[in-house]
Amino acid sequence: MTNDWENRTETCDFWIGVFRNEGAFSEYVSEDPEYYLRMDNDLKLALSKFITDQGEQSYDHDLMEMGFNAEAQTIKELVDGYSYSDQYGDELELRASQIELSGVNSFLFIRAGEIQNPRSVQTEQFDFRYVGRITYKI
Repeated sequence: MTNDWENRTETCDFWIGVFRNEGAFSEYVSEDPEYYLRMDNDLKLALSKFITDQGEQSYDHDLMEMGFNAEAQTIKELVDGYSYSDQYGDELELRASQIELSGVNSFLFIRAGEIQNPRSVQTEQFDFRYVGRITYKI
């Protein structure tokens, strides 16, 4: 059996969002530094606020990428420079245009299957919309 290295793909779940600032975004998606210290004592502890809102407790952070840019004027500009953004940027921008969300300044994607039931989360502090799975060449 041979591998077709030129046609390999990856499928990921994508979110785009609006947060008041980078600190608020980071607080929501970053790992809780206490997680690994307390995980043996508290089985209900989740790795991040984001993952809690997704109905999970943990994820493989090596399979996730995220970014924040308050100055980005387009989705493609927001994701520019991130892994494989040239492969998924157009599709992500198309999907973003189909939902009513202005001022998008953040995004996150994670390998499909890491989160069983991906969902949007809207609060008074932020709006983080799940826009679906995108398959792209790697």
